[in-house]
Amino acid sequence: MPADSQIIEGEGSFDESSITGESIPIHKSKNHNIYAGSINTTGYIKAQINTSPGNSVLDNIIKLIQQAQGKKPSIQNLADLISSYFVPVVLVIAAVTFIVWMLWGPQPQFNYALLTSISVLVIACPCAIGLATPTAITVGLGKTASNGILVKTPDVFENLGNNTDIVFDKTGTLTEGKFEVADFKFSGKKLEKQKVVSLIYALEKKSTHPIAESIVKFIEQEYDFDNLQDEIQDFKNIQGMGMKAKYNGKQLLIGNLEFLKQSGIDVGQDAYNLRNGGRTVVAFAYNDDVESLIVLEDKINEQSKELIEFVKSKGIKTWIASGDNDEVVQNVADRLGVDFAYSKMLPDQKYDKIAKLQKEGKKVMMVGDGINDSPSLTLADIGVAMGSGSDIALTSGDVVLLGNNVGKIKKLFEDGKKTLRVIYQNFFWAFLYNIILIPVAGGVIYPIWGVILNPLFAGLAMALSSISVVLNSLRLKIMK
Repeated sequence: MPADSQIIEGEGSFDESSITGESIPIHKSKNHNIYAGSINTTGYIKAQINTSPGNSVLDNIIKLIQQAQGKKPSIQNLADLISSYFVPVVLVIAAVTFIVWMLWGPQPQFNYALLTSISVLVIACPCAIGLATPTAITVGLGKTASNGILVKTPDVFENLGNNTDIVFDKTGTLTEGKFEVADFKFSGKKLEKQKVVSLIYALEKKSTHPIAESIVKFIEQEYDFDNLQDEIQDFKNIQGMGMKAKYNGKQLLIGNLEFLKQSGIDVGQDAYNLRNGGRTVVAFAYNDDVESLIVLEDKINEQSKELIEFVKSKGIKTWIASGDNDEVVQNVADRLGVDFAYSKMLPDQKYDKIAKLQKEGKKVMMVGDGINDSPSLTLADIGVAMGSGSDIALTSGDVVLLGNNVGKIKKLFEDGKKTLRVIYQNFFWAFLYNIILIPVAGGVIYPIWGVILNPLFAGLAMALSSISVVLNSLRLKIMK
């Protein structure tokens, strides 16, 4: 759809995944609103544009992204901050060294004063301090990339250590956004099981709906069936409800429970009970008798539970912010042990939730995919985009997980911790080197052993300190 509109005639199923992030097409008819960027997968509609240019839901999402980008903190470069104080201090030390040798040093005083002050300047060259961060970051970025994690901003490693909350989108992150058959029930009233399976397959094979595709795939993997597609007659697709047809003069109906109820068929209370926990139920009726109930649920990403357990063990609070309905979201939260769950959330509401957490002093990671998550990904202290997400989501995220594997966030935490540890080690050794060798270069050992450090050896020591920092950073490559 080119613009936000309202349907004034007809009906159809709309893929709004670019707006809501949810994969199931939504059936809409007269007086329903449709959004720019959504796709009419089936049906015919006539719609009237109800927003001015630049004010569509999609436009507002893009504006939120721009606002979030404006609030992004600049990367704090610790090495530059240290160097800004370190260099003047070293200059002062070198000057004091020169004066002390000129006043109290042995003859030739000027020569000793010049050699020692130059040695101080050479040995205190802040190369090791300057290399401490970039070498570790460079190797750390390469390490994470080899694990299928693209870190786009180096400050991610530092922010990981301060992370207090993680907000997950549901579909395509914690779940795969693909339906799987959880149960396939048969009543055996008039037909044997293979005949029921064959008729369901023949009907669902004629549909491109995600639920139909899941049922077809399940039957192909689990059951023997007959090819009855050519024997199905008078097939008709009922938008947003189901399908009906005839077989040997008998009526076939398949679809949601409301569809069968409207068709005058009593599916029974047990069928409605099967929907508990946010599951979807598809009923199949042959000649007004319910022959089968198919229970489907959005498949939980295999790595999700392990990830939730890992981040909770670190004291991090977990949230779900999803556009899906209450039952489905709460079901996923319960199955994974997520601390807080919010449903029916629009993009701006997700954005506001993260902004509120940040105002409370929380450091927030957002994990999501789809355009609807882009504002939140950009606003969050760390935005993690799934590799299967839309292009705008990938550009908004600080981190991109390739292969749509949310479990890689655990590896991100581990690699980030190792990288920070190496940076701090680099700083430690660089400072220890200066603390020990600057006094030596200044001549403190002269009264004891009668020697001073030659500037050539000072230069060698300075080079070795830089090499040690680089070698320590390279250890990240072999760390497990």
